[in-house]
Amino acid sequence: MAIKNLEPGKYSISEWSTFLSAVFTSEIKLKRDNYKMILNFGSDFFEQNILYKKTSTFSWAAIGDIPIKLKVEDGSIWANLESVDLVCVRNKDSLIIANTSGQYNMLKKRFLASGGEVDWSRFDSEEDIRAYLGDFEIEMT
Repeated sequence: MAIKNLEPGKYSISEWSTFLSAVFTSEIKLKRDNYKMILNFGSDFFEQNILYKKTSTFSWAAIGDIPIKLKVEDGSIWANLESVDLVCVRNKDSLIIANTSGQYNMLKKRFLASGGEVDWSRFDSEEDIRAYLGDFEIEMT
């Protein structure tokens, strides 16, 4: 299933409902906090593109028009993202991983990704400072 977020707050409620049904009828043993986290994910992602939010000053989000595929597989709950800019915001600092693709494991709060680019162009430097990423994993917490 793919839910395309055209604008914050606009998505296919029938696809989200189908995903929730798959979660609630799966054989995955979920705790009450997991159900709350899944519902909060829906609210945070479809309103603000937030994948993970720990506090009001620390979060991971995707930028732009995000096609997302949600699935229940391998004993976990996944959000697949293709060619997105991933942003980490913490207090007064931020990091952008441009043009990356991967899978966010909602239960483990990990993003398994491939490719992307990080640059430090916001710092006034005459040098072009950037890193090109291969496969990587982010513990979102």
